[in-house]
Amino acid sequence: MHIDLNAFFATAEIIRDPSLANKPLVVGGTGRRGIVSTASYEARAFGVHSAMPTYMAERLCPGLIILPPDFKLYSRLSHEFFNFVRHYSPLIEVASIDECYVDMTEAMKNVKDPMVYLTNLQNDLYQKTLLKCSIGLGPTKFLAKMASDFKKPMGITIFRRRDLANTLWTLPIASMYGVGKKTFPRLEKLGIKTIGDLVKSENPEVKALLGKFYFTLIEWATGFGSDEVHPEPDDPKSIGNSRTLMSDTDDYDEIRSMIIYLCQEVSERAHEEKMLGTTIQLVIKNADFTTMNRSVTVE
Repeated sequence: MHIDLNAFFATAEIIRDPSLANKPLVVGGTGRRGIVSTASYEARAFGVHSAMPTYMAERLCPGLIILPPDFKLYSRLSHEFFNFVRHYSPLIEVASIDECYVDMTEAMKNVKDPMVYLTNLQNDLYQKTLLKCSIGLGPTKFLAKMASDFKKPMGITIFRRRDLANTLWTLPIASMYGVGKKTFPRLEKLGIKTIGDLVKSENPEVKALLGKFYFTLIEWATGFGSDEVHPEPDDPKSIGNSRTLMSDTDDYDEIRSMIIYLCQEVSERAHEEKMLGTTIQLVIKNADFTTMNRSVTVE
C-alpha cells in the first residue's frame, strides 16, 4: 500500500485554523523569489500548483491566501500520521513527510473486500487526525505509488497485474513515476503518448533515449519490480531524513530552507532516540538521478 496525504501543508494550516477551509490558499515563500510549496485544491482550480512562483500564483488567483511554512506543525502531524498507519501494519517505509509504503500482507490476509477495508482506514484517519489521504494498493511499490496518484483527493485505487492494460497503460507517459519533465516531451516526439505505448514500442530510439532505465520502466509497467518495504531497524546505526522536492529547482533559498528543515528533523529524532553521532552526511540527487555525497566527522 502507498498512502499519500492530500495537500498536506495546506491541510495542516486548515486544521490549525478551520476558517481557512474551502478557501484558495498556498503554503510557500513571498516576494519575487517565493515558491509555492503546496496549494489547496481550491487554489489548484485556478491553475496554481507547487513549485510555481508565488507572484504568478497571485496573478492566477485573486484573493489567494499565502502562508509561511510551519515545519514544527507539519512534523507533529506527520508523526501522528505514521503512528496511525503503524496500528494497521508495523512494516512501514517512510518515503517523505506525507507519504509511506506499507506491507499489508498480514493485515489484509483475511480481508474479503479490500475497498471497504481501505475506505474504513481512510475514514478512520480523517476522524482521528482530520488528515485526508489517497491510497494505492498493488503487488509492487511502483504500482501502489501510481495507484495512490490516480485519484485525489480521498481516492482509493487498486492496480492488479491482470488489469494493467486497461488501467495503468491508458495513463499519459508524463504521469509515469520515474519519467521526468525533460524526458516525457522527448518520448512524446517518438510517439510514446501513454504508458502502454512505451510497453509496446519497438522503436530503438526509445531505448537509446532511456538507456538502462528503459528496462526498469518496462519492468515496472508490466507489474514487476521491487515489492520490498524497508522499515527502519529498532536499533538504527544512523538516523536520516530525506525529501523529494515537488519539482526540480535551483532556487537557493528553497533548497537551504529544506536542508535546515531536514537537519531539525534528524536532530529531533536523534534526541528522541537518545543517540549521538559523529559523522554528518548530506546527499543530493539531481534531476538526472546523479547523486552527490558529502560528509564531515566532528569530535
